[in-house]
Amino acid sequence: MPQRYKIKMMLKKRQFSTKFEANKFELLCKYGSDLTELAEKGELNPVIGRGREIELAMQILCKRRKNSLCFLGSPGIGLTSIVEGLAQRIAADSAPLRFLGKKVIAIQKRNIFSGCEASLSEIEQRMTALIEELKQTDGMVILFMNEVDLLLRIGDKIDQCVGAFTKKEYQTYIESNTTLRERFQPVDVPEPTVEETLQCLKLLHVKYAAHHNVKYSKKALVAVAQLSRRSHSDGFVIDKAIDMMDEAGARVSLQLTKAASDKKVKVTKEHITSLDKSAKKQVGKSFMHRVSTLEKPNSLLEMEACLRKHIIGQEKAIETLSSALLRAKAGIRDTKRPIASFIFTGPTGVGKTGLANAVAIEYFGSLKHIIKLDMSEYKEQHSVSKLFGSPPGYVSHGAGGQLTKAVMNQPESVVVFDEVEKAHPDIFNTLLQVLEDGTLTDGKGTKFSFTKTLIIFTSNIGHNLFNQSNYDSECGGEQNYQELKEQVMEELKKFFRLELLNRLDDIVVFQQIRNRDDLMKVLEIMLDKLYERLKRKDITVEIKDNVKNKLIEEGYDPIYGVRPLRRCITRLIEDALAQWIVDGDVKTGDSLVIDLDSHGNVIKL
Repeated sequence: MPQRYKIKMMLKKRQFSTKFEANKFELLCKYGSDLTELAEKGELNPVIGRGREIELAMQILCKRRKNSLCFLGSPGIGLTSIVEGLAQRIAADSAPLRFLGKKVIAIQKRNIFSGCEASLSEIEQRMTALIEELKQTDGMVILFMNEVDLLLRIGDKIDQCVGAFTKKEYQTYIESNTTLRERFQPVDVPEPTVEETLQCLKLLHVKYAAHHNVKYSKKALVAVAQLSRRSHSDGFVIDKAIDMMDEAGARVSLQLTKAASDKKVKVTKEHITSLDKSAKKQVGKSFMHRVSTLEKPNSLLEMEACLRKHIIGQEKAIETLSSALLRAKAGIRDTKRPIASFIFTGPTGVGKTGLANAVAIEYFGSLKHIIKLDMSEYKEQHSVSKLFGSPPGYVSHGAGGQLTKAVMNQPESVVVFDEVEKAHPDIFNTLLQVLEDGTLTDGKGTKFSFTKTLIIFTSNIGHNLFNQSNYDSECGGEQNYQELKEQVMEELKKFFRLELLNRLDDIVVFQQIRNRDDLMKVLEIMLDKLYERLKRKDITVEIKDNVKNKLIEEGYDPIYGVRPLRRCITRLIEDALAQWIVDGDVKTGDSLVIDLDSHGNVIKL
């Protein structure tokens, strides 16, 4: 029986190949690319480490019903290469007998739509004709597409179809379509490891070396694999690695002259490192480009100095946070967990949220890299689903969770759970998975990675201890600070489960700002923001010391911290400036001095 079946398949292969070569399938030849033919010619790149995905794809394609699938993953991790790997196995006769003679055809929208942009009816005619032609292939064609438009048009009308999309595309267009969801089985594709990336580079570098007339050292390839893994915020590992190898070869090849054209220049690890640093300087603001001071011994001091520009009077908090960030920058942290996780606890108005903002600016490059969640909105048990997504069968199942959607759109970010003690306890059970494994599964079963996030819980738990304590930043000392921290820890244990507290990197205690010099520095930071806004209107302002003293006296509250200080600036300074500008007393290009009169009222000089 197996021998007879094999002969049958070989005859079928011969008949189909003859028809295909004779262009009996005109539309498939016109609109598609024959990946099996390219594999036979050796024009496809080798595929490394995707054996599981290829085997699973073949298993699904062999099914009698529902024999289509979608590969799901981030852009650039090699979804198309998996399909090319399938084509290579078929071309090399190393695929199962069921695939003998089959062709993998990749079709693209631009080929089908070419020449008929203004005629929807002509597009529909072409699509209908293509579907009819596919039916005549008697199952000998595996169709591949990586554009959602095509899948929506023909996905429910054909069998043995393979798609490649992002998880967001699948959730938006396919999962919400009952017919397509039943026909296409999702296959999650993880990012390749450093070892898999290196193996791919070892196979590919020969072609790039020949193209650039250079040699790649082993250390250079290792550096490419490692750096692409550490710095893939604008492109993912495989694509980033190949691009880096290609660019390094192009840069080094410029050293070749006519006199030395018979020699090959070697691409070294130093070339790769130099190229990576240049990329950091050009792009500058994403996480992948913030790791530029690793080689410097004073990088911890630099990180602390950067944070001190934003936060005053919280030396211990800054030191603790800087140490954790340095571990992440040095690459010695556990990459399967978040970059770091903390509880910021202390009285209100002392800089807990401000320090989180400062980390987003100094470490990730912009305030755009911060996700803030007010946990007072998640007090009730039913509100937990808003954060992580509703399970199947519940209202808003397809909408996703607020946290998971935010992290999917901004995977490199500071995630702040503000006033976390107000959240429902069920939320903490779910967050254990995030802190331990660096992943979170939403209501639709989709896994989200939190390994490039910095988790911060802010809390006012133990605020009564700060009012009772004599500790302050000027004279408290290390011993008093540790004693205060231990007392706060006891208060936290009364509220949070030990499993959660033990998974945190540290408890960061913020103390009240009582030192007048520190208060003056906080005021100066707030006033600098006002000066910057006025500068855009070409107005220069100088504020006298007596006005600043009045702002501190009226704006500082031991209970509410420095937050009332901002309101005091608005009331005394900004309101007066606004009135002067509206009345025409202050115009563009003016310079003025703000002082107090004998009655303590704000005046301009």
